[in-house]
Amino acid sequence: MTSDVDNLVLEHLRALRAELSEVSEGVRILQVRMTSVEENTAASELNAGRDFLRQADMLVAGVRSLFLHGRFHRSGAAEGYRRAPAG
Repeated sequence: MTSDVDNLVLEHLRALRAELSEVSEGVRILQVRMTSVEENTAASELNAGRDFLRQADMLVAGVRSLFLHGRFHRSGAAEGYRRAPAG
């Protein structure tokens, strides 16, 4: 009788160990996938930041070009910038 109980307990322990191994493998896979998601998110944010800076640089260059070519002039602090008079 005792050996039957021992065998039953051992059988359940083996089943639990197998399930625990499956859970451990699942957690390992999730860790790998989360790392990949984090890396991709960081790369996307970095690219978005670079794109923003590139666009800001182009905007600044465009405004600088307008001022350098005399298309705008400073008329006073209260009035701000105005289109340069033709001619």
